Amino acid sequence: MLFVLSLYVWQVPSIHNAAIVNDVIHWAMHLTMLAAGLLFFAVIFTERDRPDEPSHFLRIIILFMTIISNILLGALTTFKTTVLYTAYDIEGRLYGIAPLADETGGGIVLWVPASMMGIVALLIVVYDWNRIEEKRIGRGLDRSGALLQTSDGTFRTRSGPDANVRNQRTGLLLALIVPTIIALIIGVASTVVVMV
Repeated sequence: MLFVLSLYVWQVPSIHNAAIVNDVIHWAMHLTMLAAGLLFFAVIFTERDRPDEPSHFLRIIILFMTIISNILLGALTTFKTTVLYTAYDIEGRLYGIAPLADETGGGIVLWVPASMMGIVALLIVVYDWNRIEEKRIGRGLDRSGALLQTSDGTFRTRSGPDANVRNQRTGLLLALIVPTIIALIIGVASTVVVMV
């Protein structure tokens, strides 16, 4: 929430305009977004494999929601028809770019590259989830680190059909996420175009 909130708050026109004309607020904007991003990705890419850490499934949900928020903010910024950030006219726009074109370009950066980085992070988390599960299965452990027992009370490593079912579920999850994100990108763009 902190990561998404830091991005959205600094895009509010009055706050963003204040950050453009005041150096202290400008540095605060960059430092708070950087700190929120570092905290966010520290949670997403944690190497610790403990039961009290966020599960890989939860990390995927968090990334999915973050990608949706980037798509929404980027689309709204891209397809708006009025200039929101007038402070750039005070400071001067680079290369004489028209204000609306400048902000549209910023919206595209918020929308496409930011969402793409979220998808890359999502793929890394899915890969790591599979790697961790393979390690656990090979050692005969469940998520909590306890040894797996057979019906006759002996301990064993889990392999064969059980491992294949888990791998198939992970693959299916990944296969469903990518088209869903693409559909969201198209759906949000269509909605924003209709609204504007």
